[in-house]
Amino acid sequence: MKLNMDCVRAVMLCVEEHTDFDHYCFFIHYSKAKTLDILGQDPIDPPAYQVELESKFDNDDILYSIKYCVESGLIVLNPGSTIGEYRVNVKDITASGHNFLENVRDDKTWKKIKQVAIKASALSLDVVMGIAKDVAVSLAKQAVSSI
Repeated sequence: MKLNMDCVRAVMLCVEEHTDFDHYCFFIHYSKAKTLDILGQDPIDPPAYQVELESKFDNDDILYSIKYCVESGLIVLNPGSTIGEYRVNVKDITASGHNFLENVRDDKTWKKIKQVAIKASALSLDVVMGIAKDVAVSLAKQAVSSI
């Protein structure tokens, strides 16, 4: 499956908005609904934030992005939760995840980062994070010089 970095960014922003010290967020993995049938459980509706994400990305892209973020150390699942479940519980964002978000949060900055990454034909997380850091440092230098 092809990784969609726009979806990764959107998932990270969503997780940031819907988690805090005492609360986690969750995402419904529709293809796992058959497991509920076997267990005799009824499916639950996805949360509003997932529905909003699904207006831009399909469920597979969202869950694949969550899997990628977990494997890349950007987010942490609740203990006992796995990506293979019907309901995937996201506990928190890691320090690396916060660093990633701070560098890609602004839409105009994200567009610049993507343009550079596309020109380099490299949209891996490591490359995007490197470019994001370089862009952030460049913007900070510009801001300091204008003082």
